[in-house]
Amino acid sequence: MYLDRSEYGHILKICRLSYTGNIEELKFAIYKYSREQYDPDDWAFPGFQHVDETIEGAMRAGLKAYPPQTKKNMGIIDIVRNILK
Repeated sequence: MYLDRSEYGHILKICRLSYTGNIEELKFAIYKYSREQYDPDDWAFPGFQHVDETIEGAMRAGLKAYPPQTKKNMGIIDIVRNILK
């Protein structure tokens, strides 16, 4: 299951949950824009403490790692996106 967000006409990748055979033990992976891939081994990101192998925990962690844009931080995020392209 992929958790993405649509923001200002762009689809932003947030994280992925993989089924392990038990719905109560989903494997979490944060999306790393620096490498353009999901990384199940990276736990050094804002919100990591919310990861608890549930969909709700993944959503909380993803919102902390990649908070929604506001007018205040929109310019910085757009600059970073352009650099990473």
